[in-house]
Order: sequence, then C-alpha cells, then structure tokens
Amino acid sequence: MVKTKAPYGSWTSPVTSKLVTESGVSLGDLQLDLNSSHSTSTGPELAYWVERRTDGRSTICSSAGGQEVTDWTIPAHSVASKVHEYGGGAFLVYNGTVYYVNKDDQYMYMQSAPLEEPVLLGSHGRYADGSVDLKRGNVFCVHEDHAAGEGEGPAKFTNNPITSIVSLDVKSKTQKIAVTGADFYGSPRVSPDGKQLAWVQWNHPNMPWTSTELWTGNLSSDGLTVQQGSQNRVAGGNGVSVLGPQWANDGSLFWLSDESGYYHLYYGDQWSGLEGDGDTNVITELMTTDCARAAWQFGHDHFAISTNNKYIVLATNDPAKGDSLMFLKRGDLGTQPQIIKSPWTTIYGMKLSPSAKLYLHAGHQSHPESLVMLDLVAGGFTSAKATATPSSMKAVTESPQKSYGSRLFGFYERKVNQLLDTVDSYTEGGVQDAIQAVAQGTDVLVDTWYGDTSKVLRKSLDIKIGDGYVCRARHFTFHAHGREAYAYYYAPTNEDFEPMDGELPPLLVKCHGGPTQQTNSVIDPNILYWTSRGVAIVDVNYSGSTGYGKKYRDRLAKTWGIAEVDDVCAAAEYLVSKGRADPNRLMIDGRSAGGYTTLACLTFKDTFKAGCSKYGVSDLSVLAKETHKFESRYLDYLIGPLPEAQKEYYERSPCNSVDKLNCPMIILQGTADKVVPVSQATIMYEAVKAKGMPVSLVMFEGEGHGFIKQENVELALDGEFYFYSQIFDWSLPKDFPTNVADKVIIEQEVVV
Repeated sequence: MVKTKAPYGSWTSPVTSKLVTESGVSLGDLQLDLNSSHSTSTGPELAYWVERRTDGRSTICSSAGGQEVTDWTIPAHSVASKVHEYGGGAFLVYNGTVYYVNKDDQYMYMQSAPLEEPVLLGSHGRYADGSVDLKRGNVFCVHEDHAAGEGEGPAKFTNNPITSIVSLDVKSKTQKIAVTGADFYGSPRVSPDGKQLAWVQWNHPNMPWTSTELWTGNLSSDGLTVQQGSQNRVAGGNGVSVLGPQWANDGSLFWLSDESGYYHLYYGDQWSGLEGDGDTNVITELMTTDCARAAWQFGHDHFAISTNNKYIVLATNDPAKGDSLMFLKRGDLGTQPQIIKSPWTTIYGMKLSPSAKLYLHAGHQSHPESLVMLDLVAGGFTSAKATATPSSMKAVTESPQKSYGSRLFGFYERKVNQLLDTVDSYTEGGVQDAIQAVAQGTDVLVDTWYGDTSKVLRKSLDIKIGDGYVCRARHFTFHAHGREAYAYYYAPTNEDFEPMDGELPPLLVKCHGGPTQQTNSVIDPNILYWTSRGVAIVDVNYSGSTGYGKKYRDRLAKTWGIAEVDDVCAAAEYLVSKGRADPNRLMIDGRSAGGYTTLACLTFKDTFKAGCSKYGVSDLSVLAKETHKFESRYLDYLIGPLPEAQKEYYERSPCNSVDKLNCPMIILQGTADKVVPVSQATIMYEAVKAKGMPVSLVMFEGEGHGFIKQENVELALDGEFYFYSQIFDWSLPKDFPTNVADKVIIEQEVVV
C-alpha cells in the first residue's frame, strides 16, 4: 500500500473520540461466590464484577465460565462507593446474595436475584470494602460518617468524616461499630472460624503506602464487635506499609508488607497475642519486585489462597518487564516461587476458585484490560534451569515459538549483575515476548506455560481497527540529574500516512495521577487517538511512581514539584536528543496530581511549548485547606507539614509564579470535584489570562474527579487536540468534529 505524505498531526484516523468512548466499558471490582451451588470443585463458578457503561452507570454483572453475561443492578441504581472519594470495594457476594453500595445515596443494599428489587441493609453513612463472616453471614465494612457535614440526607458531606469498621446484621438490618479510634481503616476480614477480625488501620499524616498497621482482635459472642482489650498489632507501622490481609482456611493470616523495600508476602501461623508472633517472609530476599500497587482504592486482591490451603498465587507489579503470576506451594514457603507464564503483562485484582481457576483483571500491549480466567490445573507449568548467553538470546529472539517446546515469555532473574539488552518481538497474536538477556553464565529460571488455557470472559474494549494503526509501548530508561527514571514511548503509527521528508513528530508527554501511582503498557485507545494522528507519546513513570520499589517511591518525599518535574522534562529532552521528537512542538498533559506536574513544568521550566491540565492543582496551600480527609495530610509527605513548610508551598504553587510562564495551556475541570476543588482551575486560568497568554478553561457541569459522561470524555480528548492545533497551526484531520471550536475558546471560560 502506498502511503500518503502529510504533516504530523493532520493524519486521518479511525480512532476517533467516539470510538474511544463507545468501544467498551470500564471493568471494576471482581468477586467469586465461594459459598453457593456455584462453588463446586468442577465448576463453572459464577464470577461477578462491576461494569461501568458508556452512560456512566455502573452495574454488577455475572457469568458462569464465560457464558452469557447477566446484569444484576436495577436501572435506578449505580454501583459505586465514595469512601475516601476514590471508592472501590463497592460490592460483595455470599451464598447467592449480592451486597452493594448505591452511588447516589451511598447506602448498602442486598439482592438475591438479578434485577430484583433490592433490600436496604445499611443507611447510616458511606460503605466500602465489605466482607462476610462465613459462620454467621454478617457483613463487615469500612464506614464513613458524614453526619456532621453540610447538606441534607445522602448529600451530606464533610472534609473530616468519622471513619470506622462497622458490622451489619443481615437478619435484623442493624448496624454496630466494630472498631473505631484510628483515622482510617481498610480490609476488615473475619477468620474462617468466626472468632477473629483482621484489619488495616493508619493515622494522619500517613497514607496507605507510607505507614499502616495490621491488627487482629477477638469477636464478641454475637460476632458483631471486637472485644475490648483483645486488639493486637501484628505488623507494620513506623514507616512500613502493610495491606490486603487474607485468612487461609486453616487459620493462617497472610498480608503484604514493604519492610524489605518491596511489597512482599508475609504470613503468621499461630497467634498467641504477642506482636508479630510467627511472621515469616514468604518471598526470598533475592526478589526485587513489588507484589502490590498503591492502595488508592479498595477491592483489589494482589494474591489468592486456594481453599484447600495447598498453594498461593500472587502477581508481581513490574512496569519494566511486565507483571507475572507466581505460584507457591504451602509446603515450600520461604523458597523461590515459580512463575506461571501467560500472555498477560499487566495484572491486578484476582480470585481463586476451589477448582483452581484463577480469575483476574489483565491486559497486554495488544489486548485491552479484560476479565480473564486461567485454568491452573489444565494448563500446567514446568521449571527448568538454563544458562543465558548473548548468542542463545539471539536464537530465542529469532524463533521464540520454538524455545523450550512453547512460547518463551520471559525470564525470572536470579543474581543478575548486568542487564545486557531487551528485545521486543511479537507473536502472530500480537503478544509481546519480552526476552531479557543477562550476563553470560548467569543462572536464570525459565518457566513455560504449555497450552493457553486462559479464557477472556469480558473485554473492556472492542476496538475494531487494523493493526496498522496500533503502536505498542517501548519501556526505556533515561537519566535526570544523574538518577535513573522510566517511561513508555509510543511512536506515531498510521498505515495510511507517512510524514513529510525531514519532519520530526510533535511529542505529548503524559504525567499519571497520584502522584504515588503508575502507568502501564496495556493497549489504550486514548493513546492510539494521538499516535494514529501523528503525535508521539511518552508516558512517564517519574520519581515517586510505584512498581519500582519503596526507595524509588520515596524519591518524591518532600520533593513534589521538583523531582518529578525534572524527570518529565528529561524524558522529553532525551527523545529530542535521539531524534524522536520536534523540540518546538513539545506538549505535556496530566490528570489530578499529573495536572499539577503539568502546570509546574509549564511555569518553572522552558521545555514545553503548550500543555493541558485536567483537574490539576495550582495552589498547594488552598489544596491543603480544601481537599477531602483521605488526602488532607498527603502534602505533609510530598511537601512538608504546615506551617513549617509554608515557604515551600508558596514557591511550588504555579499560580504564584505566573510571571515565569511563557506558553499556552488548556484547563479541564469538573464542577463537582471534591478532590481538587474548582478554585484550583479558576485561580490558574485567571492568572494566565491576566498575563495575556493563550488559555482556555472548559468546565464540565456535574463531573467529579475524572470525567464519566460520554460526551464530556469525547470533548476533553478532542478539545485538547483542537487547542494544540490552534497553537501549532496544524491542519485538522478532515474527519475532526466541527462543534469542538464552539466549546474550546481561547481566553474564555466555557461551561458544558
């Protein structure tokens, strides 16, 4: 096919904003009902998940072994929790009954059949992260009490709610406080014998990834409260983060902790009341990979224990090499885990059935995030020792399908002293084979997966476009002020077009939110929207990102607005030096905390020529005063405590240094945002406008921290592209929506 020559940015693409919003759904919490007729050892089990549709409504769905999908939630309800504002953990299932939180009133309901009128269970505040006492059938939840807030009924809101763990008696429909006293709680889990409750708690100024504690306590005779004096701190605290406790059926307690410098799995077999009694690190010291993500939301399990107590499955969180599933036999705890090979390189949220079927959220560079089932018994896996040399790596790269009798997916490094190279190759299915070449003579553990027994139950996206429009991520390392940092690069890709001779592509640098968060390489139509139009993308995991260990995560302590700003600028400058970006067309965008980084780069640096802040922070002092409870002391970690650090707050707030700003920007903001208030957008807009720089502010009526309505998601994407076209004088693609110009107006605020 002969390609048409056209300037970058003007290429016509099938990846429109409408395709981005209409081609799929958002997949949320995942649950299995292990106490019903669907939990047999032969299956198929009934899997449940939350699915947010294009109209913004979230419903609970179920499917038995990937068969017909059934909707459970009545049309008048939408399933979502607002605890901590970020929610998650909005439903659970027990013995055929679904318990869920309705978005509008935040009450807890119970439902015994699909589309059946639900029964009200809890109506006193907000609920999240529920679990069931298997002996009595009662529900334990994290609870937020906003009774002292402003507003009426369910609309009541305060920036300082009372947080506790409550029990809900499903028979009497009454509620009791089970545990209280700490600022925050998570993961209330009842032991299989119904005698103990385990939970995670923390206090200001800590966040879930800086310092949390795992506690246990004895339940009262009615099983609804924790007995006074029985509470026992098991692990964590003093700068150690613990999360995700789970009980095995034999009474052992497992949890994740970062005390080694990475999130690893720990367990305790016996509980004599002594702090830390019996705790053992399951993963050996040789492993330098996280096994968890930052706990911004409830509801995601990072490991799963078989009901027969014989084995454990957990996932690594490794943005550089791709996530892996690992298998541990209970009799081999403390030894090196085996890797279960599968195509999936981004994995989170898993459940393990009695029949050894693993359900999880997963995706990779050629497959969108999906709900997947892996049959661990039918698939099988083996391990073999091998020696990797540069020559053997070349052979493997040239013929990956023939290596070790199956597709070689990767290596688990042991005692690796030198990483020689990373070679990307793609199988006929478009799945990346990440081949890590290590120093000659280094021992590695090679694991193979015989026969692909994974089954996709539900895709988040159904993108019907040719492979010629799809650009796959390339993870790379660069340096900022002598320190390593990481990013994914996406090259402009369109099978119908090629650039003009000698032209370098414009580059859009993306800053993820958090900032204690990460980006990944799963195929994303929001990325393809840009690359298929001729705009290169670099998605940066800057200092403070998760997935690279605690030391990298803590780089952002007291340095927010400095360290990550240096990193994203260095990423753009690195690609310019390699001839992969036009230095005169460097753009930057980001959401929430990434929006702050965007504003800081545009204000304090000269690297970028334009940018887009999506509900980003412009005044740190105002944010500290106005934001919600969960993040109200986050800035103590990122900047420093007030009033001691007032000088740093002022100096790092972009709105206070507009005189240094010399490039245009567009600002996108929801009017109902409780995390980053509207004032953050208007402060920056007015300041930039007063200076006479090109600026546009688009306010989305009724939207919160992130845009949900289909028309708003489309306008946000098209509006940003249109704004850059006006700044860089691009010729818009022929199929570009004509109504965007009426809603994105330079030097004018528009409410849509």
